[in-house]
Amino acid sequence: MKKIIYTGFFLLAFTLSNLQAQDYSTEAKQYFGQHLGGADITALVMRSLPTLEDCKRIFVGGAAESYFQFLEQMKPAMQTESNRTSETFVDVRIEVFSTQDIVLAKGNYAGGMASIASKLQPYVVFYEVNYLREKGATFGVAQKFWVYLNGKWLLFPKPWRAFE
Repeated sequence: MKKIIYTGFFLLAFTLSNLQAQDYSTEAKQYFGQHLGGADITALVMRSLPTLEDCKRIFVGGAAESYFQFLEQMKPAMQTESNRTSETFVDVRIEVFSTQDIVLAKGNYAGGMASIASKLQPYVVFYEVNYLREKGATFGVAQKFWVYLNGKWLLFPKPWRAFE
């Protein structure tokens, strides 16, 4: 009986560890480090917005449609705001957290994310990209949040705002 329990526990632990989403922090730093100019960042943002299908991979059920509609309404304002950004940066810093961090209340994420934990798919890894004016700076201009999905980087801007 003990052998069966240990085997079951091992299989469960193995399965859960494989469900964990992979951390692409290194790739994120490299990718976003190539996009440091204002116009380049604007173009990157506008071509990296998710489709409805992408939203369904991040959000549960009707929350995907709600977020996508919110995003569609935001696009004109995002374009206008992005066009005003002409600043060039020298480096990026990447911060990472997952939906599991939210569930475990680790606190390594923006506070609004805790309010939408039930609307998120499990094992999603979010990336905050901080564009830095000086190498190694503590603060910069943050973009919250990117997700690496199906071989591409997608921006899900401040997702909690869609559900306020």
